[in-house]
Amino acid sequence: MLMETFVSLFLPARCLGCRVVVEGQLFCDACARFIEPVGLSCCTVCGLPRPEGAKGLCLGCIRSRPLFTTLRAAYLYGGPIRDALLAFKHSNRVELGERLANMLVEQLAPTFPPQPAIVVPVPLHRTRQGHRGYNQAAILARFVARRIGAPYLPKLLRRVKD
Repeated sequence: MLMETFVSLFLPARCLGCRVVVEGQLFCDACARFIEPVGLSCCTVCGLPRPEGAKGLCLGCIRSRPLFTTLRAAYLYGGPIRDALLAFKHSNRVELGERLANMLVEQLAPTFPPQPAIVVPVPLHRTRQGHRGYNQAAILARFVARRIGAPYLPKLLRRVKD
């Protein structure tokens, strides 16, 4: 606790979008306005945003059905969310994992089944994990599993190609 206070005195938390000093949040109010949740109006297969109130599959999934059943995104990839994810993924900012996972759960909770079965991270190839030092998907998945009370199974999938 004393160390955290000392560190925050000399290295205050900064908005991941514009780098202004913030307290207790990832984004300042100005940057938070540019974060775009996908919402519930999305394709039921690929998860891409659809016009408000549109239901079912998007044109792309109607034309060529993907090999997966369902995919969901919490936010559109851009602006402050992109900056936060890139910092988490490439700048060794593993401390962002729990807060980003909380944002995911808050946004996607209405789409979860009543009793999620398991949470499984997509594995990194050992070469890439060796360079990065960690698997950001595993960090997010572990926090998501804990938050929703589902088992976390990190070894269920294995990456065989880089």
